[in-house]
Amino acid sequence: MSEKIKLRLEDLMLDPEKYYFFYPGHYGDTFAGVGLVREFERRAGAKVVCLIRPSQELIMRLFEIEEYELIDYDYSETQIFWKRIAALSDLCPHPRRGGIFVVFPNPRIHREYQYSKFYGNMMEFYTWVFHLNGSVADSFQRPTAQQISVSDRFLEKISSIASVEKVVLLSPESLSWSDELGREVEVKKYWENEAQIWTERGYKVVVSSIKPMKIASCAEWIDMTMEEAVWLGIHCHHVTARRSGYTDILCFLCKDLTVVYSSHLNFFCHNFYDPFGLEINEIILPGNEMCDANGIRLSVISDIKNLNQLKRNWRMARFLSHVTWGRNRKKYKKQKKELRSRIMEAEEAKEILS
Repeated sequence: MSEKIKLRLEDLMLDPEKYYFFYPGHYGDTFAGVGLVREFERRAGAKVVCLIRPSQELIMRLFEIEEYELIDYDYSETQIFWKRIAALSDLCPHPRRGGIFVVFPNPRIHREYQYSKFYGNMMEFYTWVFHLNGSVADSFQRPTAQQISVSDRFLEKISSIASVEKVVLLSPESLSWSDELGREVEVKKYWENEAQIWTERGYKVVVSSIKPMKIASCAEWIDMTMEEAVWLGIHCHHVTARRSGYTDILCFLCKDLTVVYSSHLNFFCHNFYDPFGLEINEIILPGNEMCDANGIRLSVISDIKNLNQLKRNWRMARFLSHVTWGRNRKKYKKQKKELRSRIMEAEEAKEILS
């Protein structure tokens, strides 16, 4: 366990000779940004102190970075949170010594950054921020697994199922945030089929998700931390995982990885070859192939046309989720989450089409 204590940003004693990078995002965003710290230090001729979520200390160990602080901050996904982050970014819009620079690819935070047609592509953002020469792959530090550790209790849990070499891991959801993608009926059929295929080949299938998920009778759900999921992904026979921050970490370390995308748009923006030059098995979920010439799901085209109405519906669902109770509250919270996901995808698709 780390001996570091959580600090508030306002309590930091800033060294005027060092850069301070604050990573408010989830695992994937933080992983991508931290992997470029060494290159930035080399070019700037100064040290960088990484300011991270307490839950993401694993990333510091993957890159063997010792100069970091755990930041005590309200990380709730709310409008207030992002407004505060944007205000903090305005104080230091570009990396400078003695200043806290927010490392997060979002035009509402970094207003000077003009996105290309691949709206939200984090690697384009890092190229812009750090003035990289050539591809990100040329500057990105490869992570190592030597500081990853798990408890004896976890090892016993895995060995009670099978030897780790005979385990196949399925990860239908992101481990850093959940939008219930893996729980849709059509999508669950894909994961159920995966579980059955590997079982017929003689392997034991383990499922990792935010909440317990029953994929198939032949698959066993296990509650595990991100570090445990990474360790298992490195040592087991095979991993099939939904595109997430987990796959960002695992793509350099896993010997046999299949990454599943929710749509063509998701693949175009977040594949592993463009930034890292990695050729891994990447597929798009069955049922989501109905796309136009730009790779955008046809159902999203309708959402683009009705974007304003979607936003009004989302605001109403958000309001009702606060003022109702019981089953109605759960219903409106789920509705709010689903509408938010549709709005984000429609906005991204709109950028590609413009």
